[in-house]
Amino acid sequence: MDGLTLPRSARLLKSAEFRWVMAKASKIYPPGFVLFGRRLVDSPAKIGLAVSRKVSKKAVERNRIKRLVRESFRRYKPELVGLNIVFVAKPALVNMSNKQISFHLDNSWGRLVEKCEKSLDG
Repeated sequence: MDGLTLPRSARLLKSAEFRWVMAKASKIYPPGFVLFGRRLVDSPAKIGLAVSRKVSKKAVERNRIKRLVRESFRRYKPELVGLNIVFVAKPALVNMSNKQISFHLDNSWGRLVEKCEKSLDG
């Protein structure tokens, strides 16, 4: 079970960290959510999750979304080295199946990496 957890060192925990990422972030807008990414050289990939009660009043639905995002992030973490990412859920995400959410997440990580690399070049 130890290999399946997302340690504190892989999470954005403070509001200042969220603000830093979002201030000059590269953004992508897949259906149902927004990903903000900002590169920090020589650091491990980190993620912060924002799934508010505006998305769903039911905690079970918000927790399902967060669980799927963490799972996908863990799988793609080696490709995301040096990125700090903020995931912001939209209400439409609640109506998607787990398979749809996973599909959109899996397609989004690579797009975010490309966009962050382009912003460094330009």
